[in-house]
Amino acid sequence: MNLVRKYQQVILQPFNNSFDLVPSKGFMCIIILRAPCIRKPDGSLPSETDLLNELRTNIPFQGTRIIDGPTWSQAATLNPTAEVGVLSFILIDTDNTHVDAMTRASACSQAGIWLYRKRVSVK
Repeated sequence: MNLVRKYQQVILQPFNNSFDLVPSKGFMCIIILRAPCIRKPDGSLPSETDLLNELRTNIPFQGTRIIDGPTWSQAATLNPTAEVGVLSFILIDTDNTHVDAMTRASACSQAGIWLYRKRVSVK
């Protein structure tokens, strides 16, 4: 990851600023289904920081290297009456231990993955 950051500007110089470099080994995109859309008084949804703090109360999320997100889907952000939505995030997990733990806990009837006291599904 550090090498990506170090050489990113040089490698991408011929392109416009809409491109980015990301490592491919262990690069995983995860979605969370049925995330509760708990809106603030101004109508906004919880921020990435708020979501990360809440997700990290679940043991499989502790110690993960999340490099982007979690980000709300457009459907959740554009519909002010949506009660649930989809979140996506990107993490680096070179040996799949975190991803496996997240999906196993999500499928387990006893453990589960929780977001704001609501059970969600991790895919």
